[in-house]
Amino acid sequence: MGKYFKFLFILFILSCLVLLLSCNFSDGTPNEDLTTDTWSTELENHDEKIQFLKEYVECPSEVLDAEYHIIFQDNSKGFVPGPSYWTVSAAIKINNSDIDEWTSDMEEVSKEQIDTNWWSNLNITDWNISDWNINDWILNDSTACYKRPNESSYLVVYDEQGILLKYFYTN
Repeated sequence: MGKYFKFLFILFILSCLVLLLSCNFSDGTPNEDLTTDTWSTELENHDEKIQFLKEYVECPSEVLDAEYHIIFQDNSKGFVPGPSYWTVSAAIKINNSDIDEWTSDMEEVSKEQIDTNWWSNLNITDWNISDWNINDWILNDSTACYKRPNESSYLVVYDEQGILLKYFYTN
């Protein structure tokens, strides 16, 4: 009888190990930790900056340029995974013809629903946009503001310049 219980104990331990490993390796390879607190100015070049943005922001069209701050806490790892959280603020330059692709699932909202403080540290001085004053991140009559329903996701569109100010976060 003692050998039988020893066998069951070893089987139990092996089962626990398999279960533990399956939590950390879903397809047999380690999952990448997406945790970051990154300013776009920290990245080496333009291509690296755009590629990094696309890892955290769904981009439905070509991104010509971007400046951003991405904070992402990846809590999907470990013995007891939990919800991740993030805050992303970005200034994104796109072709004017692509604006509808970025706003298609969003609702237009009043300018009063937009907090203008989150983009003050984004610097686009080297984008060479004519008639644009970097200090004029203002919401004027030609500025359209959008919000994704049931989410904390906002988009400010400067149509003439092809500039999007995107801000989204978890609660």
